[in-house]
Amino acid sequence: MEIKLNNEQINNILKKLNEKQEKLSEREFIEISDELLELLLFSDIENKILRKGISLKGLDLSKIDFAGVDISKVNFEGSIGAKINPQTVKDKNCLGVNFNSAKITGPFDNCEICGADFRGSTGAQINPQTVKNKNCSNVDFGGVKITGPFDDCTIKGTGYKFTIFTGSIGAQINPQTIKDKDCTSAWFGDVEFIGSFDDVDIRSTIFKGSTGAQVNPQSVKNKNCYAVCFADAKITSSFDNCNIEGASFKGSTGAKIDLKKIRGDICNIDFEDAEFINYITLNKSLIKLNFKGSKNAIIEILDPWGNISDCNLSDVCINAKNIDEVLYIINDNNNISSNTTKINGLSSSEYLEKRNRLYNSYLNELDNFKLSLKN
Repeated sequence: MEIKLNNEQINNILKKLNEKQEKLSEREFIEISDELLELLLFSDIENKILRKGISLKGLDLSKIDFAGVDISKVNFEGSIGAKINPQTVKDKNCLGVNFNSAKITGPFDNCEICGADFRGSTGAQINPQTVKNKNCSNVDFGGVKITGPFDDCTIKGTGYKFTIFTGSIGAQINPQTIKDKDCTSAWFGDVEFIGSFDDVDIRSTIFKGSTGAQVNPQSVKNKNCYAVCFADAKITSSFDNCNIEGASFKGSTGAKIDLKKIRGDICNIDFEDAEFINYITLNKSLIKLNFKGSKNAIIEILDPWGNISDCNLSDVCINAKNIDEVLYIINDNNNISSNTTKINGLSSSEYLEKRNRLYNSYLNELDNFKLSLKN
């Protein structure tokens, strides 16, 4: 018996369906007849037009044929039994599709995959050389078997998204041969590097989980290491005249830094596993820095207008002309280790005791001044 429903009835059913979906636990599904499921899924069954905004969570899609269907930006996460042949979907367009929970049954030759998310899917095998325009930007390759090189492919992330390789299988990348030598906003977990990063744009790149990454900061594009996570990378030269704002050295090897020679702001940096090769002169503000786990961090306070704010000063030695400068320049937002922070030869507990005495003295002087004004 054919089911006939008007738009109002369908909308009411969809509303109740959404309420059920919100309460579903993982791997639970909702029992719906095949005829009703088609009515709910497609706003136009004859032309296979998926209803905009419909949630597929908990729906059994094992009997749905997606051949000729526009699946761009569709989210399959939480659905059951979906089988997708990229060669047969409308226009071979997989732009922004979340394939989580879906099974891939065909290749991606000449398919648009920009922004697609394969994490949680099964069966995906991708040759970057054969996807449309060789554009792999913003793709999450988690779980994908990579069957070809990334030569002349776009792999950079755009906007606030990353191109993610973590969880992929078989990815080998020569940074010299990718399109425009642009690795910005790429997370290279599980990638094997087979070339250098000379003249490569590495801003916001994450090396964590990769192998073979050897980075010469002097030869990367514009000496710009902004927001780079160097974990699992080997640093082969100095950072002189480089921008390292937002960078993390935790898990890296060979990072030797002279902050006197750094270009740009010194803020939002994790120096764990880095070694300092010169005194850190406080002639500019140090903001949101982690020194814990670093080596040879010695801060010289020469400028009374400098500032140390929101820093972890564990494993730091601070030298100043007198303790008063330290007390006024370092504010209370900093994390000072009782074991590893040294200030003018004082342990941090001795420093804090002296700071509190001076602060209380200042409050007493302020109270006396206020009384003198009243009198």
